[in-house]
Amino acid sequence: MASGMRLKRLKHFVSLVMVIGLVLTASVNHAGANWLTKLLKEAGDAGVDAGRIGSKLAVTSLDDAASVVSKLPHAPGSVALATHATPEGHWKFVNRKGEIFTAGNADEMTRVVPALAPELAGSSPGLALYLSEETLFTQRQLLRDLPEKAKLHVVVDGKAYPVLRRVGPKDSALVEVRPNVVLEAQDRTLFKEAIWQLSRNLSKADVRILSMTEAGPRTLGASRKFDKAGRSVLVEPIDPNHVITSLDALRGQTVVVTGRVEGNMLNVKPISGISRNIPLENLKSAAAANDINLVVLATSSPAQPGSRNWFWQSIEVSGLRDALKRATYADFLDALGAQHGKLELSATKQSSSRIRIDAVPYDHPPGTQDMFGDILGEVVSNVTGNVATAAVEAHVNSRERQTELDLRIIPNIPSTIQFAYLFSLVAGLIGFNVVRDWWARVWPKMKRESFANTAGYYATRILKLVVFLIAFMPLVGVPAALVSIIQQLWAIVTLPWRILTWIFGFRRTGDAQ
Repeated sequence: MASGMRLKRLKHFVSLVMVIGLVLTASVNHAGANWLTKLLKEAGDAGVDAGRIGSKLAVTSLDDAASVVSKLPHAPGSVALATHATPEGHWKFVNRKGEIFTAGNADEMTRVVPALAPELAGSSPGLALYLSEETLFTQRQLLRDLPEKAKLHVVVDGKAYPVLRRVGPKDSALVEVRPNVVLEAQDRTLFKEAIWQLSRNLSKADVRILSMTEAGPRTLGASRKFDKAGRSVLVEPIDPNHVITSLDALRGQTVVVTGRVEGNMLNVKPISGISRNIPLENLKSAAAANDINLVVLATSSPAQPGSRNWFWQSIEVSGLRDALKRATYADFLDALGAQHGKLELSATKQSSSRIRIDAVPYDHPPGTQDMFGDILGEVVSNVTGNVATAAVEAHVNSRERQTELDLRIIPNIPSTIQFAYLFSLVAGLIGFNVVRDWWARVWPKMKRESFANTAGYYATRILKLVVFLIAFMPLVGVPAALVSIIQQLWAIVTLPWRILTWIFGFRRTGDAQ
């Protein structure tokens, strides 16, 4: 009876294996018959897609602008439209309902509002145009075709910014990122880099304000100092002769220095002594070597913050204290601009890992600060105790570099090495049994009798465990995980054979009985 049951189970198992084999064979044959057709189809689709990349980018850019327009609150007596300039020089306008109107000449341009906002026909509504990103960076010369009274915005990465037109021999545009900060829109990559830099959080714990002082220390601490209330940033004195070497202790932080910029020199005047010139190139090189975001406030006077003037008033950089209370770098510059007028920003690439951002007064011709202006600025600082900021020069880590630094768990070790280590450690946990077998061959099991005392025995065991977890497991983790996976796959492949062996083993046992 038992033998008959085992035979019946064997028949069912063989039938199941045959059915699975037939299904797999049919699937393989079907895939083999259609692989060439699929390959040719995918190749054709790829060719079509390659030809449409430009148009897809334009459509996506217009869709982003239209999406922003559709979410705007309704303003009585005005109309908001998304707009995009085509490569042919035509303009596409989209209202909040998604209706599209294309204008190819000046006459058609006058019919845009009546067509897309008929309820405002016959009136003079306010017009707000939201440009696509493609239009601003590839068809900027066509902006002069738009109505002069229209308020322009540009939509970049789903966010709208006001646009200021600057008409001249070379039409340009400035994007208003804050009420007192405008950004030059020339190169798309640098523009987005600058936007990212300006949106970064300004952490008080990472900002260091240095003041060149003859009697100052030669080194700086790794952490910054606050006032007793822990709210305001304290100015840190430093010997101007050692300011460059002292940056080694400030790795990864933001350093603010002030002084009068004279060519490639930063002219500073300590509380006592004569004015000193610090080579800006050396300062920037030291900052780059230590991944420091260096902010140079070009002031009208070389007087240093925290020192005293002739009237024993504490020297302060106008607007700096308020700027340091802001959340982002854009807010920081906005607070500085609020003191002296709007700032115009431009970004340039210094190297693969460094970006330079310059901020100068809006519509202020470069090089107009003469000797009279310098003398006047110094007199004002001596009377009021405030030093005016003439320009801002920031030398910062690029987005790619800063992102890599932020990903680090241990500051001085590259994130790729750290994540590779963690990956190997996890792989070692997956193949733990294999790792343990290999470890037993490298460091055999210890015997208590081999040690003179108990303390030495347990100390060696702890050392062995630490070496195993920290060094050996990550070292062999990946190959051990592969071996473990292969072993498991082999166990699955040989499962039918082991089942058959088990069944026939029972049969032999039954026959023997």
